[in-house]
Amino acid sequence: MPDCQALADGFKQGCKPTPGARQSLYIALFDDIASWGNGTTDGEKDGVTMKAGKGLYKWQVERDSVIKNHSKVEEEGGSVNMTHEVTFKVVDATLQARDAVNDLLGKDLVVFVLLNSDTIEIIGYQNGARVEVATGSSVAAEIGHLVTVRALNQNTLPLHFNNGTSFTSTIADLELLVIGS
Repeated sequence: MPDCQALADGFKQGCKPTPGARQSLYIALFDDIASWGNGTTDGEKDGVTMKAGKGLYKWQVERDSVIKNHSKVEEEGGSVNMTHEVTFKVVDATLQARDAVNDLLGKDLVVFVLLNSDTIEIIGYQNGARVEVATGSSVAAEIGHLVTVRALNQNTLPLHFNNGTSFTSTIADLELLVIGS
């Protein structure tokens, strides 16, 4: 009988990564993604193909407002239930900003989050993510829209996106898919 409780490997901490995330995000509708490239590394996708006429939307948000989190809840029977989320702030009180945030509501999304450690994590890869929090304010220090996009019922930690060449060329690949910003 196979050992279902075996560990794959150990881990040795390297240099501490740079905390935080970049000020750009790439967002797509979950159903607009035709396929993913699996690459050769577990936990990593090396390509994304969009359906015809579909693409990514680039969001430029407030510097230092992007926060990516994930958490695990163990369910009865030992199954894993992960939650992945990204929170960001749009510091803009215009109708255009309001409409852009409003356009995200009620839709299944996939978000590519660029971390300062030169990695890209995918939120909503398995079954999409939804805007769970959308708070607006006119208070000077909080002006704009604070948005949290959350993916529930994920069965792994967030997957990484890396074309296998470099962080810069992986971003260039995403930029080729941008149809709106």
